[in-house]
Amino acid sequence: MLTHHHAVWRRALSVVLVFSLLIGAMPPATLVEAVDHETRDTAPTTTTVAAPLPAPAHARTTADIPIPGDAQSTSYPADYVETLRAEYGARHTLRTGDGFDGSLSTPSYAVHTIPGPIDLTVTNDIPRGTPVTTTLTLPPGSYHQQLTADVALSGPSIVVGRVAVFSEASGRWEEVDLARKEDEGAFDLSGTVALGRATIPQDEPVTVELRCYKRSTARTGRCIFRNLQFINDAPGWQPTHDKPLNDWTVAVGTAIDGITADPQRGSFIGITVNDSGARLLYESPRFTFPSIVSTDVVTASLWWARNTVDDTPAREATGAELVFFPDEGIRSELIEVPALPVESNVPVSVFEDWTQLVSDDIAGRVRKFSGQVGWIGIVKEPGRTKHTFALDEIQLYVNGEPAWTDSGDPIPA
Repeated sequence: MLTHHHAVWRRALSVVLVFSLLIGAMPPATLVEAVDHETRDTAPTTTTVAAPLPAPAHARTTADIPIPGDAQSTSYPADYVETLRAEYGARHTLRTGDGFDGSLSTPSYAVHTIPGPIDLTVTNDIPRGTPVTTTLTLPPGSYHQQLTADVALSGPSIVVGRVAVFSEASGRWEEVDLARKEDEGAFDLSGTVALGRATIPQDEPVTVELRCYKRSTARTGRCIFRNLQFINDAPGWQPTHDKPLNDWTVAVGTAIDGITADPQRGSFIGITVNDSGARLLYESPRFTFPSIVSTDVVTASLWWARNTVDDTPAREATGAELVFFPDEGIRSELIEVPALPVESNVPVSVFEDWTQLVSDDIAGRVRKFSGQVGWIGIVKEPGRTKHTFALDEIQLYVNGEPAWTDSGDPIPA
């Protein structure tokens, strides 16, 4: 193996990694209206300023990275790719590409924050299962893909704080738990909800509801919401689900649930699965697929890491695939990270550090996309094994050269 690689290293190949990502200006401050649904005809409206937070600085570093020639369909450890970097250094240049940027260089950031408290009390006279509700009105033109909040719950055994979003797909309000307690007493909790497609940029304001439920007829339940942050979880990417979900969370950063970024590559996207009964699909910005001719060799590449810890795993579904969706025509898989085999209800604790994965030649599958406009989807199927899955440096190579951006790690041969 090493002899083969040394032979490949002697090939003259193109390289220089330079990329730049500009973070746009943040939207202006917004007003959030809080109205108790039970008394909305008589109660006065209270107003809280939801101040936008500044966008973060770039978390990326740049490095000159060589691109060896023909790719193999296999995985390679980080230390081997570091050897390739040292061997080639910055001796070559590569052709400039455009369109898709798989470097994931812009971390998640809060678009709006509401300090609170927002205090919802379900009194004795309100029937069990009927919520007290507050409406939050968010401005158009901003990304509100995820909500995190601290929630204090008190009262009878079961008290639930929920988030609801109106779904155009179903034509009704869809809700999901933000925090729940099932024991007597007071509990300080926190929660995260993926809000979905309904809350990404629109021409009109977006409404999100906070709801407090109790499950006891004769008792009072109370939900106090604080530190609400509406977050652009994966800048440049968009969720495709039409209702709020708490099965998983998405973030871009340099340290996510036990996985730490490689300093050479900087921030990455991390998907933390708690108990997913829903298929996850995040779509990239639309771009023009590179031109592919019949003689081209096309390979896809990415870096991945995974931290799987679960006392009662149920289904695998710990892998992911990248799929190109053309505006017209049939989609096609570019590359897939396999799932970690697990046994049902047998505890698992496995950490898999950063590894580069390179596909076989996929020219036959993607030649039909040549010059077409479309987008890349990160796809994870439903599964109930708790884990965090990380992706970085998503890249396509045409004859060994990066096709989309002036970035990309070596393709080991």
